[in-house]
Amino acid sequence: MENKILKPAQDSFEFVVNKRQVSKEKTLHSSILFKKVQSFANEFIIPNKNILDTSPKSFELNFIQNAYLNEELVVKNQIKKLNSTYLILLITVSKKTQKDPICEATFGYTFKKAS
Repeated sequence: MENKILKPAQDSFEFVVNKRQVSKEKTLHSSILFKKVQSFANEFIIPNKNILDTSPKSFELNFIQNAYLNEELVVKNQIKKLNSTYLILLITVSKKTQKDPICEATFGYTFKKAS
């Protein structure tokens, strides 16, 4: 890829599920998880806004299992696909004590055209 350098702000972060984030059944609200995933994708894109369109052109979200009160979660990003016109960013959320994801999201972004 010519002259396009992607600068991630960070490649992971952790958080603990707290009382304000769970339902009566003590499961993490999906809306909270979605906001964490979306915010993390934005943290990757914002430092690169001079070369990437900041609104995703594609988006897919897959909830795999629940997270519960007091569980430690790890959110990670990974570049899934990168070429001269498109970037696909994969965000995974997993419990700190296991590697299987509880949620995966892909965001597709296009590169701005050189002027």
